[in-house]
Amino acid sequence: MNNNPTQYGNYSNTQFLVNLGASPHYLNGWEVIPDTLDINKEHEIHVINDDLADIYKSLSNNYSDSLTEVKTHYTVSDITPELILDKFKDKFVFLRPGEIYIDTYNLVGFKLLKGCFTFYISPYLPTYVYTTPIWDKNQSKYIMTKSVLPKLVGEYKLYSGYFNSNKISITF
Repeated sequence: MNNNPTQYGNYSNTQFLVNLGASPHYLNGWEVIPDTLDINKEHEIHVINDDLADIYKSLSNNYSDSLTEVKTHYTVSDITPELILDKFKDKFVFLRPGEIYIDTYNLVGFKLLKGCFTFYISPYLPTYVYTTPIWDKNQSKYIMTKSVLPKLVGEYKLYSGYFNSNKISITF
């Protein structure tokens, strides 16, 4: 791991889109992509994501080095109303009509790497999450499996579909 943030790439002449946490994957923080890339098409993860992960890892006191200790996906048995309300409540947002949700992000990694970043939330909430991938021998790759979320979790009804959100661009 590189503990000196000045040793990372300088992206000051590059424009990126930062898709914030709207993914149906378990580890759904953010993904940084070049603004010319179509997010809906299969693509490789841009190297800036590795640089950001290293910077935030060096700043964090509670980061685990072992992927075996980090849960990276849901299982089908995880997607029950009881577990969603209890064990996975930090992976979902529960709102009553008229309520709002605010999240905050530390942008120091972006400032260290420089560049122009447009932060946004994908304007669509799916009705599913991805669960344990399955190896497909014919294609020689893992296939993501979709599991439908329950329509009712406690007193909360599942909202899926389109919604409005703001974007913000920051140049460092």
